[in-house]
Amino acid sequence: MKRNHFVLIALALVAGVFIIQKVKTSPSDDTPLYYTVEKGKLDFYVYATGNLEAEQSTNVDAPSSVFDRDLRIWEIAITDLVLEGTEVDSGDYVATLDQNMIQEQLTSAEEEMELAYNALVDARLDSNLTLNNKRDAIITAEESVEEKELFLAESKYESPATIQKAKMDREKALRKLEQEKQSYKLQQRKSRTQVMQKEIDYDRKKKRVDKLRNVLQDVIILAPQKGMVIYLSRRGEKRTIGTMVSSYSPTIATLPDLSTMISIAYVNEIDVSQLKPEQEVEMTVDAFPGKKYKGKVVNVANIGQNVSGSDAKVFEVTIKVLSRDKNLRPAMTTNNTILTSSVEDTIYIPTETIFSNDTLSWVYNSNKKTYKQIIRIGAQNESYSIIKEGVKAGDRLLWNHPEGAESLPFKGMDIYEREKADKLEAERKAAKEAEKMRKEKSKVKRDKKNTGGGGMFIIG
Repeated sequence: MKRNHFVLIALALVAGVFIIQKVKTSPSDDTPLYYTVEKGKLDFYVYATGNLEAEQSTNVDAPSSVFDRDLRIWEIAITDLVLEGTEVDSGDYVATLDQNMIQEQLTSAEEEMELAYNALVDARLDSNLTLNNKRDAIITAEESVEEKELFLAESKYESPATIQKAKMDREKALRKLEQEKQSYKLQQRKSRTQVMQKEIDYDRKKKRVDKLRNVLQDVIILAPQKGMVIYLSRRGEKRTIGTMVSSYSPTIATLPDLSTMISIAYVNEIDVSQLKPEQEVEMTVDAFPGKKYKGKVVNVANIGQNVSGSDAKVFEVTIKVLSRDKNLRPAMTTNNTILTSSVEDTIYIPTETIFSNDTLSWVYNSNKKTYKQIIRIGAQNESYSIIKEGVKAGDRLLWNHPEGAESLPFKGMDIYEREKADKLEAERKAAKEAEKMRKEKSKVKRDKKNTGGGGMFIIG
C-alpha cells in the first residue's frame, strides 16, 4: 500500500516539473505578435452568390392556340403540375391549364352562336317574305299594264279625249311596273347583304366555338422532349399551381440540358466595373461542401436591376461552369470567387496591420526598435493592401497597438509630404480640366447663339 503511495507521489512530482518547465518556455501574454512583410503576387477578387441554370434548355409552353385572339383568353391559370425534378420522356404529362375557365367561355360562346343562328334564320325568312311581296307587286303592276293596254285598244273609236286618257293611264301603269321592278332589285340586294352579314356573324361565332372545343384538348401539356422538369422562375418566384400564364409569358417549365451549366449571379454597382468576360472563376456549391469548380465569366449585364426594398442596383453576371459534374442541378446555390486582376512582384501587407488617423496611415515597424512607420497605400483587396512606400520585404510589423504607442516616434514624414503634394497636384489638374471643359461648353453656346436665328435680312 505504501509502495503505491510513493509511486503516485513520484508521478505527481514529475508532472509538476513538466508543467513548471512548460510555463517558463511559453510566451507570455504580452509578447507582441509579428507579421513579416512579403513581396510577391497579390490577387484581387469580386465575390458573388448565384444560382445554377442549364446553359441550354427547352421550354414547356402553354399552346399558342389557347391565346388565339378569337378566344379572348388573355391569361390562364396552371391547375396541375408535376413535381419539380421529375424526369419525363417526350410526350409525357407535365401540366394542366384551367379547363373550367375554357368551359365557361365555351358555354357562353355556344349561347352566342345559337343567337347568331336564330338571327340568320330570321333574316332569311324576312328576306323571302319581303321579296315575295315585291314579286306580287310586280305581278299586280303587270296585270294593270295589260288592263290599261286592253282599254286603250277598245277605245280607238272613242272621242280623242277618252283615247288620250287611256294612253295616260297606260303610261302610268308602265311607270308603276318599272318602279316595282327597280324596288324588287333594290330589296333583293338589301336582303342579300343583311343575310350575308348574319351568315358572317354566325360563321365567326361558330368558328370560336370550334376553337374552344379543340382547346379543351390542348390544356393538357405534354413534354416536347426528354428531360428533367424545372419550374420557370421569374423575379425570384417560381411558376407553380395557381400561377397565371399568358401569350406574352407562356412558359410553364423548362427541360434543361444538364451537360453544360451556368451560374447566374448578381454583383453590386460598386464592383461591376471590375468584371469582364473571360475572367477566371472559382466556385463552390452549397450542396457539395469542400468541392471546388472552375468557371469563367461569359457575360456582364450593361443595365442594372433594382433590389426590392432598396435603392441599390445590382448587375446580372453569367458564369459558365467549366468543370463537369453530373450531380449539379439547376437552382443550386453557388459561391463565386471572380479573379478580376493580379499585381506581380509587389509589397503587400494585411490591412489589419495598418493604423490611421485623420491625416496619416502607418504601421508599427518592429525590426529592432518599434516605431510608427508612415506608409503610402495602393490597391486593396478584402484582406491585403499594396504598400507603395514605407515598408520592404522582411520588415516585421505588429498586429496590434504596442504598449506606450502614443509616445512612439513617427518615421517617413517625407512619404506623407509627397503623397500630400501628389494629391494637390491631382486636384489642380482636375480643376484645370474642369475649367477647360467649362470654357469649351461656353464657347459652343456662344457659337450657337451667334449662328442661330434672329439675323437681319436685307431685301434688295
